[in-house]
Amino acid sequence: MNLLTSGTHSVYHRGMSTETGIEAAIAAAGGLAKLASALDETSQAVSNWRTRGVPANRCKAIEAATGVSVQRLRPADWHDYWPDADHAATSAQAAA
Repeated sequence: MNLLTSGTHSVYHRGMSTETGIEAAIAAAGGLAKLASALDETSQAVSNWRTRGVPANRCKAIEAATGVSVQRLRPADWHDYWPDADHAATSAQAAA
């Protein structure tokens, strides 16, 4: 499949797929309803994050529940909210 879409959905190109952070979190939680329940949110709210982006105040809870990093959930501005996460990510990469 050779489908390219803009920023909020999976991108397929030359057999490779790239999930957005929220899609990865939904998958890690076992589905949209399970993620919503774990976060005490409605399924509709979580679904809206696919197009509107994940609110910054929910990212740490999503990271704790699913293991999907704040860097992946908000790639454009995560460092504005969690500057210490940059140090943790760099340390983890150096240790690997």
